[in-house]
Amino acid sequence: MKKSKGQMQWGAAGIRLGWRPDGGPIYRQLIEQVIASIATGKLMPGQRLPSSRELATTLGLSRTTTARALDQLIAEGYLTSEPRRGLFVASDLPPMSRGPAQRSSAARPRYEQEKTAPAEIIGFSSLPDYRQFPARAWAASLRRSWLRPSPSLLNGDASSGFWSLKTAIVDYLHQVRSVDCDASNIIITGGNRDALGLITHTLKQQQPEAHWWVESPGYPPVREALQHNVEHCHWLELDDQGLILPPSNDTAIVVATTCQHFPLGQPMSRARRQAWQERLNAGNTWLIEDDYDNEFRYEGSPSVPLFQADHSGHTLLIGSFSKVMFKGLRLGFIVAPATLRARLQASQNALGNGASAAMQPALADFMRQGHFSRHLNRMRRHQRQQRDRMCELLKEYLQEWCEWRPPSGGMHVVVYLRPALATQQQSGKPLDQWLTDQLRKQAIKLDPLSRYYPLVQPSTQTILQGFVVGFTGGEESESRRTLTALRHQLIAWQQSSR
Repeated sequence: MKKSKGQMQWGAAGIRLGWRPDGGPIYRQLIEQVIASIATGKLMPGQRLPSSRELATTLGLSRTTTARALDQLIAEGYLTSEPRRGLFVASDLPPMSRGPAQRSSAARPRYEQEKTAPAEIIGFSSLPDYRQFPARAWAASLRRSWLRPSPSLLNGDASSGFWSLKTAIVDYLHQVRSVDCDASNIIITGGNRDALGLITHTLKQQQPEAHWWVESPGYPPVREALQHNVEHCHWLELDDQGLILPPSNDTAIVVATTCQHFPLGQPMSRARRQAWQERLNAGNTWLIEDDYDNEFRYEGSPSVPLFQADHSGHTLLIGSFSKVMFKGLRLGFIVAPATLRARLQASQNALGNGASAAMQPALADFMRQGHFSRHLNRMRRHQRQQRDRMCELLKEYLQEWCEWRPPSGGMHVVVYLRPALATQQQSGKPLDQWLTDQLRKQAIKLDPLSRYYPLVQPSTQTILQGFVVGFTGGEESESRRTLTALRHQLIAWQQSSR
């Protein structure tokens, strides 16, 4: 091993691997060098490669970095891992140019082709990092599940969902969220919006005079959907204990992110959880509990959904696999009380089933084989590193104007404008929205915090300003470009305001 001009190189298996501080993400440098060595014939099918631990020690890197590179090479089909034997170049390689010239676009990893393609808009992302997805394991589950498909699936008899997937979800909820439920009370949906549509349709018939309540701040699509579909829609604010309870004089139906508020990330105190349980037991309140990303907890234990302790039969738990798997999967679930199951199934029959029949057996197999839990554990580690890296970038670019706390879970960090800026407006808009408009002219997208509040506000509520910054699915280069542009815009605004 030698060090020269900030570069460490290592020779093994007939190739030399190295990294440069100015060469971009280190794990990508390693990926590119291995693929280039395979493409030019320096690495041959079946040839053994060093382990992630050996590579990390030799190159002076963290094992997390080298493991990330090798895992990605395995996922893309360039390498295979054999238990108790080691890591080898795959015998069945993806198509690639084997000459010394730069490999063709067909030989490039998919993420590189997408990165180099012209993009209209860049920004932060809270989607899963698709480069970490175990594509080969998923492909194997797709193949196995459709070799001998279930007749009920082919005949369209599984109206509320594929039974094998329901039983897998029962185990998953128990292990990850400490929720005990019965597979017969699970309804498979096309994601959270589909689930909310089914529940709204059902409860409007059962409780036609009820008043609906959503969080403020809260997820805008939920607020907009309810405003268009129910007669009475109101806002529930937060205090330092969590979500405030609705008035007790009318029947209330509440849609809430109780375990970790979205977008602020605030948990609910023990006293407030108890107050909610007492209200549910009183019988005139329904709770639609959206447990949107409780899988991703980086410090401490995840909160247990209120559904687990509610014996009133008035709580419905909804969840989605799009944050764990990939957005295009469009599969989710409702865990319903037994008294509401038949009505929900009737609503699903009336409105149509938005859940993909083809994906359900594949996901069930993926979960039964243990791939889901391994992928979830790997993503927790990966996203914690992404969170820490994003906080480092925020400190580098925005510390003068903003403040934040590293979130204990989830896929985004809330960046607040400092108090001196938090009440400012520009051109009749909150400052965070005005800044967003300015960056949109540069094809950069920001997510301003003030837009998570409804337009009509109670006079008592303070509208917080800042940005919801996803840290899980984007490129560091795009994050740097976004933060640079935001920094320059803040400087320009500050100078013009003097």
